[in-house]
Amino acid sequence: MYQKIEDFSLHILAAILIGNLLTAVAVWYEIYYVVNDSTSATVKAILIDAVAAAALGIYIVGTVDAYMVLSKLILEKYLNNRFNAGEAKGRQEGRQEANEEWQAWYDRMVEAGKRGEDFAEPPPVPPNRKQ
Repeated sequence: MYQKIEDFSLHILAAILIGNLLTAVAVWYEIYYVVNDSTSATVKAILIDAVAAAALGIYIVGTVDAYMVLSKLILEKYLNNRFNAGEAKGRQEGRQEANEEWQAWYDRMVEAGKRGEDFAEPPPVPPNRKQ
């Protein structure tokens, strides 16, 4: 859904800011109309609450982004190490299997030569040419 982590954090930040705006409107209504406080006291209360909520929202988003970036880096490194180890193991097993096939073919060819028989069996196909 998100191509970059930055896109994700911008969406979260926008949601937090919209939430703060709606909270400010609700607080304004509650303080000004329900409690009948002065406009200046209402504005002051809303600004203090909005700044605190925005700071908390940015802190939360920053923490989440940091954990996401770190976990992505750690996971990529772990998966790359596992892939490289598996690839090396697969190559080693492939070489061993190819060596065994060639050795078996060579042994059959030597045995046929000792018995004086013609040996028409083609050699094994190299691993990089198998399909």
